[in-house]
Order: sequence, then structure tokens, then C-alpha cells
Amino acid sequence: MPDRIVLIPGGRVVFVELKAPAKSLKPFKKKRTVQLQALGFPVYHVDSIAAVKKFAAEVFNGEGG
Repeated sequence: MPDRIVLIPGGRVVFVELKAPAKSLKPFKKKRTVQLQALGFPVYHVDSIAAVKKFAAEVFNGEGG
């Protein structure tokens, strides 16, 4: 499972994988991401301050993922 499960008012669930800058996902994390996305859940990979800001803007301003 991703590192964080974010519960948002209105019954929305978003998954967040936290990574060090320039690090890639391990194969099992990639597989889980694809599985969750196939079920309709947004999955974010956050590896920088810019990625945190993008995540917050999209999720909390209703743009989805």
C-alpha cells in the first residue's frame, strides 16, 4: 500500500506514495499503484515541495488526480 491514505470530506480517498527526490518506485509499489488506479482511486507520488503543493492544489481544490 502507498505510504499515506488521505481521507477527504465528502467520502473521497486519495493515496500518497512519499519518495526521496529522484528515487523511483519499486516494482511492487508500481503494481499496487496500477491496481488502485484501476479501481478509480487517485494515487500521487510526492518527492518534492513542488509535488506537495501540486497534490494539495489538485486534491483540495477539487481537480482530482
